[in-house]
Amino acid sequence: MHGAEDTPGVGAGWLSSAVDMTRNEPPRPGLAVLLAWLVPGGGHLFIRRPWPALFVAGAVLPLFVLGMHLAGYENVSPVRHSWYFGLQSLAALPTAFATLLTEDVVITRHLPHRSVGVLYTAVAGLLNLMAIADVWARCRRGDPADETATPDPSQVETIG
Repeated sequence: MHGAEDTPGVGAGWLSSAVDMTRNEPPRPGLAVLLAWLVPGGGHLFIRRPWPALFVAGAVLPLFVLGMHLAGYENVSPVRHSWYFGLQSLAALPTAFATLLTEDVVITRHLPHRSVGVLYTAVAGLLNLMAIADVWARCRRGDPADETATPDPSQVETIG
């Protein structure tokens, strides 16, 4: 008889069943993708890939912060830059914190690189989207760094 900890999605065992890398099957992508969206590098950490996590965090977060600095900390705003905000939101928690911390910022001087800063934060969000896609692919198709990773035969296209 199985207890709640043995049933995926119930009790304390749901987290370990979602990320059990000792089995040959890849982890479920739902929580990993959510973490990758919330925190740059978080999804990779969740699926136990620290180097890609470090790379993603080291690329997305400094680019995001540099963009904010170049734009005078006023560029992450759904009111002032609605289209860019949609792209910035692909890095959820950095965007949320930046929005809350800078909602009352007023520019009092000319910033020659303001538009570059807006673009940098948008590109940081797009880079995080690529990381989210990588986490999803590693969960669905197996990790390419893993020697035992083999594609699902139902997802392989044949040519000819």
